[in-house]
Amino acid sequence: MFKNLFKKNVNVNYHTTQELEASYQFKTYFNEANKFFVQSYYECSPVAIATNLVADAIANLQLTAIDRKKEYNSEAKIITKLQTVNLNQTFYEFIFELVVYNIITGNAFIDVNKIGDEFQLILRKPQNISIGNALESGKARTILYTTDDTVEYNYVGDDYQSKDGKILLHFKNSNISTIDEQFGVSCLAPAQLEISQYLNASIHNNSIIINQCKPSLGFFVENDMPSDDLIASVTDTMKKISGNRNSGKPFVFFGKARVEKFSESIKDMDFGSLKKATANKIFQCLKIPLPLLNEDTMTFSNFSSAQIAFYDNCVLPQAKKILDFLNHKLLPILGEEEYKLAIDPASINALEQRKIELSTAYSQTGSLTINEIRRMLGYEAIENGDTIYQPQNLIPVGRDRYTEDNRDKPSDKAFFINLMLSQKEYSEEQIQKLAKKYFG
Repeated sequence: MFKNLFKKNVNVNYHTTQELEASYQFKTYFNEANKFFVQSYYECSPVAIATNLVADAIANLQLTAIDRKKEYNSEAKIITKLQTVNLNQTFYEFIFELVVYNIITGNAFIDVNKIGDEFQLILRKPQNISIGNALESGKARTILYTTDDTVEYNYVGDDYQSKDGKILLHFKNSNISTIDEQFGVSCLAPAQLEISQYLNASIHNNSIIINQCKPSLGFFVENDMPSDDLIASVTDTMKKISGNRNSGKPFVFFGKARVEKFSESIKDMDFGSLKKATANKIFQCLKIPLPLLNEDTMTFSNFSSAQIAFYDNCVLPQAKKILDFLNHKLLPILGEEEYKLAIDPASINALEQRKIELSTAYSQTGSLTINEIRRMLGYEAIENGDTIYQPQNLIPVGRDRYTEDNRDKPSDKAFFINLMLSQKEYSEEQIQKLAKKYFG
């Protein structure tokens, strides 16, 4: 398996200042990294499951356009055109593939072919991309796409253009190393060793089954002075039966030797725990909450909150990164100036529960109008819905409607009593009778 794909191939154990400042070389490990992570997508099930989950969630987001007034328009002309980005793909398929490429390889290359008002967007496989040579600025002078024929894109202005006028856009992850700085680093790079262990464990277990579940054997030649030919024969035999793909394979050796079983059992090697730890590491690299995919942590109560965290921390940030790239690079090429691509959060069903809880909380506080709350939920305003209503029996703190104390202002009954007393024409008994008659 490939290990340490993003490190320099040097013969020293420690990095030095001189080594870090060494000149950059374009022929390094990008192709090996691509090969490793593409292989992991097809052979390491947690990689495929997690990657497809993220890609499907992003591709299913409802695309809309937003103008300078921050108003959404899902029927804008650019939205209609993007629904069929090329003759073979829908926009969903295009975005799904773009996200998979970006997660697995750290890069996505988009070939833009614009003729008049029409255009086609075609994704180029990162595995077939190579760099011709470099400029002093660090930019590649040429990018080569090689399949049956080689298409050369030359750096002109701020874009890479082919001879027939096609433009190649490069969407990539960050790369802080000095190696292959023209390429992004896979989102799964931090889990590289865990993925390698997972693949080796799977190959080992599969080989055990293929080789009839017979354990690996060791043998010791019972000869005090073995000849060079015998040593060479033993060494050659050991090489042929060693390795993951030869686990459990029987062998034949002609000579006096003692055969001994010394390998660990599958249970001793604890492949089950290893695979679970690898899966969790992959999910963490992609910021997928464990309750969504790990049955050990999945409960009915935390699944809803895990979905919200999935969109907040993984799907929406990645979608925003893609849309920012398309708005900055693609739309100017297509001549779109009025609108920008955006995602309407109100269209995301997984976030509905949070909106309901938030609107309920605002409703109980009485700080928003009915129409403001309806807009939060994505509904239209209603007539007379812009007034804040409060229960009629609410009064300021320290006020009392029914007694004369604890009040800044007397009630109508108290005012009547004080007014009558001030006139001194009636006795207190008469005034109380009148007050009771009129005010109860």
